[in-house]
Amino acid sequence: PSPDSPGSAPGVEAGYARPTVNDGQYVRSSLAKSKSAHYRAPVQFLGMGNGTMTTARDLSRMSAERIKAHDREGWLALFADDAIVQDPVGPSMFDPDGKGHHGRTGVAHFYDTAIAPNKDVTFEVHQSHLCGDEVANVVTLHITQADGNGFKLPCVICYKANPEGKIASLRAFWEVGNIPGF
Repeated sequence: PSPDSPGSAPGVEAGYARPTVNDGQYVRSSLAKSKSAHYRAPVQFLGMGNGTMTTARDLSRMSAERIKAHDREGWLALFADDAIVQDPVGPSMFDPDGKGHHGRTGVAHFYDTAIAPNKDVTFEVHQSHLCGDEVANVVTLHITQADGNGFKLPCVICYKANPEGKIASLRAFWEVGNIPGF
């Protein structure tokens, strides 16, 4: 199959691989070095406060880009003041009570403990399903830890945007047993 056919396995390119949308058509992200994107899913536009419009899918891409770039402040700026991060949903080594990380302080703590220690995190998005102000991405995270060891983490990451174009919630579904050493 050609690189653009649904039967091919897209490569991980510059931090955010090509996702598919509900109908199986490939969508190319800005980091996948493509000049066009074709969305057939319903689109809910949200204000960014600066005259531009965005979707929950756009916010998910910006999140992946900023994580890849180790841009802590840029990543935190994507979130609403009252946002919640559950990554993973339920009790984990990052959230023993399983209640999530709430508000700016909680989201910053999550970044500092779960994201920052890694040498690299690359999002390979296999499918992206946009519905209203939410998106569910079927993803493989390619994570390289500080010691150079790497692993792949299959997951589903759901983002909900608020009317101001900020992330209201980020909920990731993955199994702790898929991380080496846990």
